[in-house]
Amino acid sequence: MASKNAENLRKLRAEAVLRGDCYVCRARPAKPGRRCCQDCIDRSVAARKQQYANNPKRGLCTLCSRPAVDGIKTCQVHREDGSKRNVERYHSKVATGRCATCGKPDASELAHCRACLRRIYKAKAALDARRRAAGLCRCGARPRSGYLTCSACAEAQAVYSARYRAKAAA
Repeated sequence: MASKNAENLRKLRAEAVLRGDCYVCRARPAKPGRRCCQDCIDRSVAARKQQYANNPKRGLCTLCSRPAVDGIKTCQVHREDGSKRNVERYHSKVATGRCATCGKPDASELAHCRACLRRIYKAKAALDARRRAAGLCRCGARPRSGYLTCSACAEAQAVYSARYRAKAAA
């Protein structure tokens, strides 16, 4: 149950919004179309920028100050939320015939426009080249002894090849 102070603050803020005053400080008029005054907006933006700059140095999420996932600027909760939003955005773009990357309406059957496909293929080729130079399989795993690919990629390629040969024979 919320404390008496929290309930009182909620009530004061609701009254301020009804009067057209700032939701945060309740002293200055709110900016048109917003719940806060410009001064409170500016302070919030400055605090947010400082949090975004300082939290990763301390190993904390840039959005909520929980411990960040190693090598990532966000915590596990925000990482999962972001992934869900990205999947939803991707599917909504593809369902409406737009490029899943840039949103332009000229997407091919591969869910991307030609310009984005070129960028994707170029980035993939560069990643493959870096991995090959490092002695890794195209997926990033260690290859089998004497081969360029790992066991999992070799099996996947064998399945694909068998399916391709079966299609060609039919």
